Amino acid sequence: MNALLLPSEVSAVPTALAGNGHLGLGEAIVFGVVALVTVACGIGVLTAKRAVTAAINMIGIMISLAVLYIVNESPFMGITQVVVYTGAVMTLVLFVIMLVGVGGDEPVGAAG
Repeated sequence: MNALLLPSEVSAVPTALAGNGHLGLGEAIVFGVVALVTVACGIGVLTAKRAVTAAINMIGIMISLAVLYIVNESPFMGITQVVVYTGAVMTLVLFVIMLVGVGGDEPVGAAG
């Protein structure tokens, strides 16, 4: 059964795809750059000596994910990613880290 695409169905194909179903050069470049940033931030999370540095690298990962959402024509998900996760959750994590004082210079032992 051969099905022909009607003009209304053609518009359902994402504009990021070319006529042959492949990504264009611009989208491939954006994906490559964002992928490198995400991998670098992921390695930064794993190798961070301080919790604040790991949290900042996690923010970089979340912003990269938001960029990928926006490039893939899902701006609501990208903005939600930035506002909810990067803005609210990571701010809460940084606040708790700074409140607890992880990595501070104060001695941990009992004072005499």
